[in-house]
Amino acid sequence: MNKSIFNIAAALLVLGIVLQVFTSCFSNDDDDETEGTSNSSKLSSSSAGTGKNSSSSSITVIKGTFKDDRDGKTYRSVKIGEQMWMAENLNYEPGGSCYHDKDYPDEVANCEEYGRLYEWATAMEACPSGWHLPSKAEWDILVTAVGGKDMAGEYLKDTMYTIYDSQDSYGFGARLGGYREDYYYRSIHFDIYWWSSTMFDAIKVYTMNIPSLVTWTRMFEMYKYNALPVRCLKGPSDVSSSSIARGSFTDSRDGKVYEWVEIGTQKWIAKNMNYMTQNGKSKCFGEDGIVRSKNSENNITLSADEIETNCGRYGRLYNWTAANDACPSGWHLPDNTEWTTLFESAGGKKFAGTELKATSGWNLYSTVHPGADTYGFAALPGGSAFDGGSAFAFEKLGERGEWWSASQRNETTAYTWYMSDADRAVGGGELPSTKETRLYSVRCLQD
Repeated sequence: MNKSIFNIAAALLVLGIVLQVFTSCFSNDDDDETEGTSNSSKLSSSSAGTGKNSSSSSITVIKGTFKDDRDGKTYRSVKIGEQMWMAENLNYEPGGSCYHDKDYPDEVANCEEYGRLYEWATAMEACPSGWHLPSKAEWDILVTAVGGKDMAGEYLKDTMYTIYDSQDSYGFGARLGGYREDYYYRSIHFDIYWWSSTMFDAIKVYTMNIPSLVTWTRMFEMYKYNALPVRCLKGPSDVSSSSIARGSFTDSRDGKVYEWVEIGTQKWIAKNMNYMTQNGKSKCFGEDGIVRSKNSENNITLSADEIETNCGRYGRLYNWTAANDACPSGWHLPDNTEWTTLFESAGGKKFAGTELKATSGWNLYSTVHPGADTYGFAALPGGSAFDGGSAFAFEKLGERGEWWSASQRNETTAYTWYMSDADRAVGGGELPSTKETRLYSVRCLQD
């Protein structure tokens, strides 16, 4: 009797242990799933739960959608910890291009799947109202939240990349959409780079990079003239406003008001001069002459109103003698050394054109090489003129800006510097121009 009772008790004990183990196994599985729930925020639909991976503790994940009021597109969103991210790349048309090459020629399909590619200056303004381009520090917060940089790539990559150990544990949906470098599209299905709002130096910016064949992520410096995808983060930006010193003054000679800007150690007038000198020759674009076209049969003359408008926007054009009298008291025509100092402060001659060009007013290739006007210099393409004696010939308004240097080669020639709408670089300083018959723009530097 006692032996039977003992056997029954032992059997019940074993059964209890089995049930406990069985229940524990199913409970652990449930912890790794996302539990559906309603969201009290204004997201149109959502699910909430905890994201888990082998290297981090559970964090709250809330999925949803929102509409971009600018074009009506709807985007997935995901809240990971305390950050609310877009869960797909931005596909807002103004300023962005679609990936396309010989292997992936369908631009519309590529934009739908991977979003658009933006140069950095455009990316800084591309996110919808209430969202912003994340800083390096904000990208770092995301990476830390999902387990650290050694494994974040695996947990953030979309599950479409199954051969790349992709889990998309948090619904971030990172797709390897490549990027554009100059005119070439690269690395689709092999790399993803996203812009941050944090500059590395004058011409490079930190980007978040997830390569295809590894589990890690990294912050990588790229030229801001490349075009990359954009992910937006909800809330105000943590990037402070520009600290560039600016101001204005009145030219006592004619009452015109000019803005100035400090770039590095120099203070520049932030506009082409528009003062009619007493010495030498100065003209508004189109004044007392013809506007030369590439096809000489289409040369034109401008109306008085058009000529006045050109002077107001682009300033006057001067021969070298007049250029030396164009600057107000306390300012002067810069020499080659001073021009070079400016270009070095703006990232070097190779990129200074983009950094110094105005964001509008440039023509043909402005969508490929847009002006960023990073420093407020606002360089405009005032064109040039040739004094033919009986009339002036004008050309390249909107295409090319060229400015005199105080540096001379000899008694009859002096140097100039130029920017083109077809290039990021600054050129000049080597081939001189005829002092008295060529007319170019003037910028002034404080003494």
